[in-house]
Amino acid sequence: VETISLLCQLTAEGLGIIEQKLTGPMQGVKKLKIQDDLCDKDKLLALKRLFHRLPNVKSLDLNQCFGEEEWDRTLLGDLLKETPHLQALHLSGNNLGHFGIEVLCAASSSLSNLKELDLSECNLGDEVMKALATAQHLSNLIEIILESNNLGDDSIESLMLIINQCPLERLWLENYNHEIYCGCALGPQPGQLEP
Repeated sequence: VETISLLCQLTAEGLGIIEQKLTGPMQGVKKLKIQDDLCDKDKLLALKRLFHRLPNVKSLDLNQCFGEEEWDRTLLGDLLKETPHLQALHLSGNNLGHFGIEVLCAASSSLSNLKELDLSECNLGDEVMKALATAQHLSNLIEIILESNNLGDDSIESLMLIINQCPLERLWLENYNHEIYCGCALGPQPGQLEP
């Protein structure tokens, strides 16, 4: 099995059953996609235990898993620390905000292999770009997707820092405040990065 997709409403107990039924680490799983509401702390903790069995995940899709309500963003950081081989992280449509990005940056030492980062529609503003620009371990990014966020003029300097410190090939900024579309696409469309 190379891909696990959990596209249903699971409880913490359901995730626990999946984790218990796995016999030892599943070395071959490279992609994990979850489509569920993960605002529940017990569910996030169960998911963290499941990650222990999936040590070689390279692509993690948690699009639209964290809604508008308050949730423990530090647990997202704990999850990311369990995925040292991660190359693609999709967090589109989540209410991350500034604190969520701070947690992501704090976990960046575990994300040194990350090449693709999707933060579209994540309720991000200019201060978030400053945090991303100073994240020391995100220097291998070749694609960043920042579409549909609230980025203004203050983000430009931070974006320039990111561009200068990463081997960036694709930067997606559609729906930027000033209706600037920047797509320095030298390869596939967003989400089509080769594993």
